[in-house]
Amino acid sequence: MRVTRRALAAVAAATLLAGACGRGPDVQADPEAALRSALDATGTWDGATVTLRLDVAEDDLPLLADVMEDEDAAHYLPATTITLSSFAGEDLADTSDDVMTMAVVVDGIDAFDVRAIRGELYVRSDVRALLTEFAPEVDVDAEVAELAVRAEAFGVDFLEEAVDGAWLHLTGAQQVASMLQGMGAVPMPQQLEPTELASEFAAASQRLVDQLTVTYVGSDDAGEHVQATTTGAALFDTFAPLVEASFGQMWEQFGAGAGVLDDLRSDPGFQGFSSTTIPLEAWIADGQLTQVGFDLVQLVRLNPRLVENEEDAAMAQELDRLLFAAALAPFGGEVETPADAIEVDLFELAGRAMGAFGGMGAGFGGGPTDA
Repeated sequence: MRVTRRALAAVAAATLLAGACGRGPDVQADPEAALRSALDATGTWDGATVTLRLDVAEDDLPLLADVMEDEDAAHYLPATTITLSSFAGEDLADTSDDVMTMAVVVDGIDAFDVRAIRGELYVRSDVRALLTEFAPEVDVDAEVAELAVRAEAFGVDFLEEAVDGAWLHLTGAQQVASMLQGMGAVPMPQQLEPTELASEFAAASQRLVDQLTVTYVGSDDAGEHVQATTTGAALFDTFAPLVEASFGQMWEQFGAGAGVLDDLRSDPGFQGFSSTTIPLEAWIADGQLTQVGFDLVQLVRLNPRLVENEEDAAMAQELDRLLFAAALAPFGGEVETPADAIEVDLFELAGRAMGAFGGMGAGFGGGPTDA
């Protein structure tokens, strides 16, 4: 069964905020209609790029350090971005053209990068830069040299290049998963078909938009800002059927059984959450959704009872924002395949590792090993 881009409108609505193209309704005059139109417009995208970050006013960083009682965390968290891109095309059931990427940048360092390009998987991490930044007391050259010697016993002769951020082309992952499943080490849960998942997203997105109260906030660099509020109970009920449909079979396979969400709903702590006002932020430009977010400062201001003492309440009033933001943009699947990537056969390495720990590697990948 084909699932077209119109079905993706529902997926984008539920996922990104967890009319047609063009400018859409006037945001200031009718913010609810403008938000609905902007969510619908995402249905024209074949894919999306989402950039996650913690948005804090620069002048508020010292105050954030006081709140977190950790100056380093207050520096590095706002300096970290996680960029996710996904392209699925018109037919969700056909994965041959799928592209997914993730890039984590910490204070300018390429901490982790993964690209799944039409069935091929590439990864890299600038481990040397991370160790230099976060563990300056470590003699990186000496440690890497020692580890490289040990790794060679398992046929890993690329450790030093990997530590320096070289791209690795990973193959054999499916064979490893099948091997572990056959050994009973990793039970593979059943999953919804893409068409079923899209249908569940559609229902959740409709429930979400129908129960939001939307107000206009103002305009800034990200676009025209609206705030959509709901309650904790309504948010839970909106997504509970989707979560249960997505993970219910897995819970049963892992012994959790049915009723996980019912148990959560009956927990005494849920009562406080259910009455909490939940603010969801969204930005619209030229009829398109450009950013969504969740602002902890707004959450506290709307729910003063969440603050345990006067000092924290005062800090919440002083902070301009503590926004977990997701910037959004269309993604057409264009991504560069890493050149000169080092070939790494995970199935072969698994066989060598198992052979080194008891001779179990015979017949796997490269066969028996002397390691």
